[in-house]
Amino acid sequence: MVYKDIEYEIALIEPGIWKWQLRIGGQIKAGKTKTNLEPLADRRARMVIDRELKAKSTSIQGAAEQDRLVLRPRTAPPPDAPTDTA
Repeated sequence: MVYKDIEYEIALIEPGIWKWQLRIGGQIKAGKTKTNLEPLADRRARMVIDRELKAKSTSIQGAAEQDRLVLRPRTAPPPDAPTDTA
């Protein structure tokens, strides 16, 4: 199955226990969930995808903000620039 361009699988491993597996950015995530209903197991796998995508989005935004917050030294004005002398 595919959700938000992420391929994932769910499989019933025993009555009431479902296994899910997904791959995000080269990493494989897997887990189990207890439910008798396949749609609920599917929803829980999608929730994991949402959580992982949000975490990646937050880390990318945090890195971008750090890049913007880097203090750069001021450069001196060119020697022929007018100066304010008050």
